[in-house]
Order: sequence, then C-alpha cells, then structure tokens
Amino acid sequence: MSILALSFESGESSLSVRRFSVHEDMSSLFAVSIWARSPNDDIDISSIIGHPASFRAVSGYAQAQASERIWSGICSHMELVQAESTGLSTYYLRIVPTLWLLTQRRNNKIFQRKSVPDIVDEILVEWNIEPTWHIDRPSYHKFEYRVQYGESDYAFMSRLLEEAGISFGFDDDPEKGSKLVLWDAPQHKEPRAGLPLRYIDKPNEASEMEFVSQVRVSEEVRPGKVTVRDFDFRRNPSFKLMGDTPALGTFEDKLEQYVYAPSAFKVLQSKAEAAAGAGHKAAGMLDDAKHTLIEKADAKVTALVNEEVTELLNKALKDVAGKFAADISGDILGGISGEIAGNVAGKVVSDIIHGDRESFDLHFEKILRDKVKGTINNRIAGKVDEKVTKFVTKTLGKFGKGKIGQVAAGAMGDLAKEATKAIGGKVVDKVLGDGKQAAENAAGKAMKMLEQGQSVAGLLAGDDKGAARHDEKAGKEFAARVAGSMRSGKKRLSFETNAMDLKPGTIFSMSGHTRSDLGPDTKLLVTSFAVEGTQDGEWSMMSSAVFADQPYRPLMKTPRPKIEGIQSAIVVGPKGQEIHTDEHGRVRVQFHWDRQGQFDDESSLWMRVGQGWGGPGYGMMAIPRVGTEVMVGFLDGNPDCPLVLGQVFSTTSPVPHKLPDNKTVTAWRGNSSPGGGGFNENPIRGHEGQRNAFPAGREKLAETRQAR
Repeated sequence: MSILALSFESGESSLSVRRFSVHEDMSSLFAVSIWARSPNDDIDISSIIGHPASFRAVSGYAQAQASERIWSGICSHMELVQAESTGLSTYYLRIVPTLWLLTQRRNNKIFQRKSVPDIVDEILVEWNIEPTWHIDRPSYHKFEYRVQYGESDYAFMSRLLEEAGISFGFDDDPEKGSKLVLWDAPQHKEPRAGLPLRYIDKPNEASEMEFVSQVRVSEEVRPGKVTVRDFDFRRNPSFKLMGDTPALGTFEDKLEQYVYAPSAFKVLQSKAEAAAGAGHKAAGMLDDAKHTLIEKADAKVTALVNEEVTELLNKALKDVAGKFAADISGDILGGISGEIAGNVAGKVVSDIIHGDRESFDLHFEKILRDKVKGTINNRIAGKVDEKVTKFVTKTLGKFGKGKIGQVAAGAMGDLAKEATKAIGGKVVDKVLGDGKQAAENAAGKAMKMLEQGQSVAGLLAGDDKGAARHDEKAGKEFAARVAGSMRSGKKRLSFETNAMDLKPGTIFSMSGHTRSDLGPDTKLLVTSFAVEGTQDGEWSMMSSAVFADQPYRPLMKTPRPKIEGIQSAIVVGPKGQEIHTDEHGRVRVQFHWDRQGQFDDESSLWMRVGQGWGGPGYGMMAIPRVGTEVMVGFLDGNPDCPLVLGQVFSTTSPVPHKLPDNKTVTAWRGNSSPGGGGFNENPIRGHEGQRNAFPAGREKLAETRQAR
C-alpha cells in the first residue's frame, strides 16, 4: 500500500495528496510538485510558503529494499487551483531544499585567501545550512582573490564547486530533513546495500521485487583534450604558462578545447611549497642558471674596466650576489618559490649597501649603457690565477650542501675568472675580499631558508598577506577538471526502476543484462532520478547513471559574470599611510559596490597600475595615493583579475590648477609625502606668447635648473 503525506511547520493537516512528481539531479536542487485536495477552501497560504515543509512517499512494493523517501525543505510556491465551497478544493504546492533560498539573494562580495570549501562554508553558515563534506580538503588551494559579482549566492557557490570538481546532492535525514552532501569523488562511494538490481524485461511479471528495466545505453563524441593558458607578469612574456591533459590516443584528441583563463593558475603558496619549489627548480636547471649569471656578471664587469670605478665594481659584485637568487631562481627558472627565496638575498644585500641601492642602480645602469662591450678584450688579457679560484672555492664551499649553495659557489667562481680576465687579479682579490660577507649573507641566507623549509614570503611587500603565485601544477589540475566535466557524461545509461533509493550520488550495479559491460561487477553512479505517482499507486520511476570507472566531475554549466566596461574605485591602504604600494608599484582599492570593505589594506588584492610609458628599468612611474579615485579594468572581463588603468580627478581630489582659467597649462605636480607639506611641479605653458617650461616647488630638477 502506498503512502503519501505532507507535513508543515504551521500544523496544517487538511491537505490530502492526490498526485505528485519529484525531480532530482546531481549538483542541482530537487523539486517536489504536489497536487492536493482539502475541504478547506480558505487555507492560510502565507503560513505555509517560505516555511519548513516535507513530503513522505512510501511506494508499497512489499519486497523493495528501500521503498520510502522523505524530501524536506521549504514550500516555495502554493496556489489555490480550484475552490469548492461545498466540496474539496484543489491546491498545488512546490517543496524545494532550503538551499533554494540562495537563488533568491544576489550579492557583490569579495573573498580573499580562501579555498573553495572555505568560501562555500562561509556562505552556507549565513543560511544556517550545515553540509556534510566528503572531500580531501587539504588538497584544495587557497585563492588570493575571488569575487561574487552580481550573482546569486547559489550561482556563485555552484560556479566555484563546478570549477573545483565538487558535486553535491541530498541525503534523507528523518530528523534534519534533506541534508546537503558534497563529494569530490562520488564514484568511490560505497555501493548501496543488498544484491545488484536485477534487469527485468517485463517488470509487470515481477513487480514485487526490485528491478531495472527499459535500459538504454548511449555514448557520444566528446572533446579529448583540454589546454588552459594563463599569464604571469613575473615571468618573461614569451613564457607559455599552460596546463593540458594527456592524449587519449583516439581521434577525440583533435577535438581540443583551448581556454584562456586569467588567474586559473594563481594560488596561495604554503610555507612548505615555497621551500620545496625553490629547491626542486634550482636542482633541475643548474647549468642554465650558472651560464646566465656569468653573462650578467660579464656585462657588468665590462663597463667597469677603468680604475676610477673600482668602488662601483665592489658594489656591483655585492649586487650580483644579492640579485643572484632573485634573477636566476625567479627570471630564469621561472620559479614561483625560487623568486621568493631570491628576494631574501636581495634584501640582505640591500641592507649591506646602506639603502643606496636605488641610486646606485640608476648610476650603474647609465655606466653600462655608456661603455663599449669590446673594451673587455682590449684590456688585460691575463690568465686566470689558480690561487684566486681556490680562494673562491674555499670561501663559498660551505654553501655546497644545498642546491642554491652549489650554484652560488660555481657561479661566483666563474665570475671571478671572468673579472680576472677583464681587469686583473689584483682587483678581483680586493673585490672578493670586500664582497665576502655579502656573498655569505646572500647565498647563505637563501640556502638556509630552503633547507629549513621556512616561508620567506613576508620579506616581500607584495606578499604581506601571503605569497600568491602562478603554479603550473594547479593549472594542469584545472585543465583535468575541465576535461572531466566535459567527458563525465560521454557514456551513460537511462532506465526505469522501482528502487526508491536511487537518488543522485548512489552507487549500484545490475545483473541479468545481456551486455557484458552491465554485469554485477560494473559500478554505476546515479546522476538523476524522477518519480511520479498518484494516491492509487500508479507510479513510475526513471533514472540515469554514468559508469563509475572514471572520475566524475560536475558539468561546468554556471557562467562566470563578465565585466564588459571599466569601473572606478578608491585607492586604500593601512591607517596613516599616504602611499601604500609594493615592489611592483601595485596598489589596493575599494570598489564602490563593496559593502564589507573598510577602506584599508584588506579591501582587495594588489593590482598592477598602468603607466603612460614603461619598459625594462625605464619609463614613467606615478603611484596612485590613498584616497585617489582610479579607473579599473578587468582581464578578459574577469572580476577576479582587476587592473588599474588610470587616475581621475574629483571634488575631493581636485585638479592641480584652477580650471578653466589655466586650461592651457600642462603640468606634472607632486605633493610631498608624508604630510603634504608642499608641491613639486613642472608646468608647461601652452598659451600663445607664453611657451615656456619651468619648475616650481621645494625641489627643482637639476637638469631644468641647468637649462635655465
């Protein structure tokens, strides 16, 4: 005997179910549609909609293992279909999971330094939804920055779960109702209890036992290869930052899906990853690192053949020692963690040369450009002194335990040889003597950090909230998830059944079918279930499944919002700071739509700033100051990838000169910081008869003074 029953928080009990239908899909909201009758034609509908409700259905199959299901959630819709003042009135209502409420709230919100499970938990806790996770949580990377932009909570959550390869469904809980469950490998779940479901060609002959019938197996062509590309501004622009899936060896390999996905590879690194990554990459490319360092050193030594610049040579070698790990581990190895370790050395040497590194570098680069490289061959053609080589080896040999130390020892030895060839052993001896402590501090510090596995991210201004780097492994994992999403439904089957418990996420098998791939040992994963019935027991159940021998990934069906134009925002920073930037000249902003932001350094990630002109070590640099309004664009329209395009004036940030009175003036004006005690300005008068340029302010440009 079948049983159909409704339950409401309001206590309404007059409704008698006459007909129902239920639809469930993996990673989707279930929906229960019910037609019921009541002698009351004036039921208080407002006391039912939006409140907890449940529907219980017992199939009545006496020998069925699981003949009962309960769907609990809220009533999202109810209507009086037909009123009968002297008889039974008809009502229609729909019951959905509590999770459905997330479809009704749209929001703009920023999430920083969180993994997908962390973000989902944060959203669900606002709705008092307690999920059950069946995932390998530590394997999920934390992202520097993820934005919910104009999306419902449900759409945002679904999009993140799909990108992470996490599916969800609902379990029946007699006490808590339909409970949200999330899996990252549902194909590995334990099979349903009992024997395999028997395939019955004509189920009417054996309707009192569990069965499957009307089995239809289908297979279709799907893309066989996925390639994802990203861009990392820290690496050489020619470097192809890509992740792809291995070839299947079938014609489907030609059906490649090539996706440009900004920030898909960018993740926050753990301390262990930072250390391990640097060591691994340094060990893998020792020869290239040494060769490149020698080239860099040779270029610098070439410019310093004159005895008058010996002092600069001393600083240059210190600079080489300091920049060694940064340039080689970062630029050449392309290493995310190597770059971090390298900057430790850079910071140490910067302290050694008493903070004059910036002015020295500018002077040094000018000398390099002015000297002719050929002078190195026209100078001292001395032979390498064996004593110098032994001295270098002895000095740096103790750093040979780690890979970075090995590279440092070899490269500094080669550097001594190149310097000797150019300007003589006497100068080299002096240089090495002066640079010994710098080399020990630089190479030794880098090696120590690597060997101890300590995080060095905090030494970079841009890593004040954690080291976010583009990780090729993360990119490959993302490509695999995209491919899995496309191929999960490649081979599937649909069937009819009388087993009520075949809800999405269930693993089962069948017996009695003629196909060899549908035997008792073949595990199948249910992806959808639908049941319709009446109070008279006329029920039909339909389901679909995929083969569980392949990883299951949810379909990436939820679109990412795309910001087509530009937005304006306000530059922010820690309290009391007028200029808040990092080693790349990046800034943080607060968007006008951000309700949670506090106009501080937690409002956003670091954003690169577009400048009027720029190149390797040259160009214009104007860092937007705290409180300035800026224009922000987004790479490929992705809200997760903002980029400052320029600055704009406003009432609170007025123009430098009164307008329109001074409309012919083109000016560069800077305000002293901190405190804004005075302006430095270089205006150009464009009015007829007044075409002149002159500096004004407390600090005038030397070149302009000389010109005047």
